[in-house]
Amino acid sequence: MAVLDDFSGFEFEDLMEDVFRNLGYENVRQATKTADGGRDILMEEVVDGDSTSDCCRV
Repeated sequence: MAVLDDFSGFEFEDLMEDVFRNLGYENVRQATKTADGGRDILMEEVVDGDSTSDCCRV
């Protein structure tokens, strides 16, 4: 998508944070900008009352 090509890396991370939040993930947040071990966005998914932690590299 041409529009996404114009985003900086940080703007894209902001967008993806909103996407995961809108998909129903909880506690969606960005990892620290340095030394994050490749993890950019951290989140939790709750299914049937059980919570699991996930991360996403963007």
